[in-house]
Amino acid sequence: MSGPARVLRLIGVETLKVLGGKSLRTGLVAVVALTAFAAWNHETAAEETAWTVTATALSTGLWAAEIFLLVAGATAIAGETAQGTLKMILPHAYRRGDWIVAKATVLAAQALVLLLAALAVALAAGALSGGLGDVTRAIDASFGGEGSVERLHAGGAMAGHLASSATVALAALVATAWLGLAVSCVFDGLVPALSTAFLLFLGLKSAGTLFGAGPDVLSKIYASYPAEMLSRLEKLGLALNERWKDELFGRGLRLAAWVGAGSIAVSMLVFTRRDLQA
Repeated sequence: MSGPARVLRLIGVETLKVLGGKSLRTGLVAVVALTAFAAWNHETAAEETAWTVTATALSTGLWAAEIFLLVAGATAIAGETAQGTLKMILPHAYRRGDWIVAKATVLAAQALVLLLAALAVALAAGALSGGLGDVTRAIDASFGGEGSVERLHAGGAMAGHLASSATVALAALVATAWLGLAVSCVFDGLVPALSTAFLLFLGLKSAGTLFGAGPDVLSKIYASYPAEMLSRLEKLGLALNERWKDELFGRGLRLAAWVGAGSIAVSMLVFTRRDLQA
């Protein structure tokens, strides 16, 4: 069997395992529920628009998706080795690198599914909160004249900002899942894999608190850009004196690419050299 055929077959096997299990369904329920709850629990101020509600809800949904994908990645290989599955299969049919590619592909697909679920709920919440149209500001009448409405941001431009944020968020989710996969390749047991993954994740997320690192440092080591982009979208929806930064899109994609590529490289390097016979 050729290399691509082996990988495609493994992708099919991994997809069936995910669809047949409860993990993805549980993740979907959690992401949808938390996104909807964030939208429902959001106290809308007079100056807010539906874009603010959408950005806030999506941020919460992405947080839930990130946690789920970290767990899915951290258990991808560790779970197989703990059960002895890889020890039985790898010597007979597949190369270890094939498993890494297949699992990374399926993790990326799960990231897409979770993002789309959170985005759909956030958009529905925005539509129910008054519609995702232009961001405007009412100008009171003065000296006997009539009042007017000033358009601050066009609805199309806001939709474009949301799409950019969602694209970078997808890249960040994939990078998080692959970071968990790299950790999973190091350990045989689920508990040490999950513990290490969460410690690494929290260390990167909270480096400012733990190590005194500033925002400039944090923005260069992990997936900070989706949150920043959604925060700006929220402020634009509030009609605050804020501007959109187009460069965040490229920076976010590059950071996610570096984290993701590094994680896959570590996974390949570690897993292909491990002794699974013990």
